[in-house]
Amino acid sequence: MDGVLISFMCVLMTCPLLGDGEVELDAWNGKLDEWEELADRYAKSANPKDGETVERGIRTLREPWGGPPQELIERLDQVHQKLVLALLSDSDVIDSYEEEISNARAQWRGSDQALWESRNAYFNRCKTVISTLGNLPDPKSIRVLGELLNDTEAIWMPDSDEMFGPNSRPALLGLKNLVADGPEDSDDVIYGSSIDRTAWMNWFQQVKQGKRTFRFKGKMQAFNLRGPVAKELHPPFEKGDFPVPRKSLDERLSTFPSSRVLSEKANADQRSLWVMIASGLGGLALGLGAFLFIGRHWRKFR
Repeated sequence: MDGVLISFMCVLMTCPLLGDGEVELDAWNGKLDEWEELADRYAKSANPKDGETVERGIRTLREPWGGPPQELIERLDQVHQKLVLALLSDSDVIDSYEEEISNARAQWRGSDQALWESRNAYFNRCKTVISTLGNLPDPKSIRVLGELLNDTEAIWMPDSDEMFGPNSRPALLGLKNLVADGPEDSDDVIYGSSIDRTAWMNWFQQVKQGKRTFRFKGKMQAFNLRGPVAKELHPPFEKGDFPVPRKSLDERLSTFPSSRVLSEKANADQRSLWVMIASGLGGLALGLGAFLFIGRHWRKFR
């Protein structure tokens, strides 16, 4: 079924170039038919290989780029819903995702974290799993995503900002995508994402303590982490907090040996640069002083 995804991606790239509206509609309908057939087949018999393609389809159909013509948006939503329900027909699927994240973290802890390959494998795998969870309206998804809000580990390098992570980012996006009655987004242009994360952490603590229920988007049924409930609970929201002052770059890099070496090299290069600049300025000042001295005495003897 990888061919389904490849064909679908080709349609995403070529549809805007087709020009003929009927051809574009036919191409999109054909691809949506394939996704729908895949969902029906997986719901009847959960084949692991098909399952991976269903997961990719769930994520792909929610990408913000390359969408179908407006008249097919409703059908796209219907097909996406069928894929989601097909995946959730496996009652253990969310537990397996949680276990996969845990195993990936354990492997990461035991690996050489200085290697780019280790970082890439861990953070990319987590991002893929978390992004899938962010499309699955189930109380188990809320529990896993809520716990991941505390996972703020990220890898910092001297020559860039955050290269990998943190897992809290896709987890926050997933909660915002699923929950209809969560905290409002902050309008702070600088610290908005940090304020949102702490607001959702406060929200999740209320849910964990049984003080708050939640609804999934498009649904009226209220839930807690154990399942549907008859009575809704909506205490006042606790606002998010501004982030604590960030550690310096050197402090952040000190956790990772390879990063520390790179940082020390960068600092040494920077020191060498300043020495060169200071030497150059000193020479320039000396030359200027000699020029003025000679000029002043030259005028005396004229």
